[in-house]
Amino acid sequence: MKEKLELEVVLKAKADIQDAAGLSKGDKEDLKFVARELAWKMDTCPGCLGATVKELENELRRINALPTID
Repeated sequence: MKEKLELEVVLKAKADIQDAAGLSKGDKEDLKFVARELAWKMDTCPGCLGATVKELENELRRINALPTID
């Protein structure tokens, strides 16, 4: 059950990141925080989550490249 919940969190975070455009600075920081937390969890429990560290690194690059609106 815990792994299923973690997988749902990963999928939701990835969907949020992929749908994001024109983020505020706070939103961008929140997304980066979520991605870092997921990467940390994957590092401490390899194979527990449905994404790879490489995928999250790519998502972080995309987040940083998104336009910021203030």
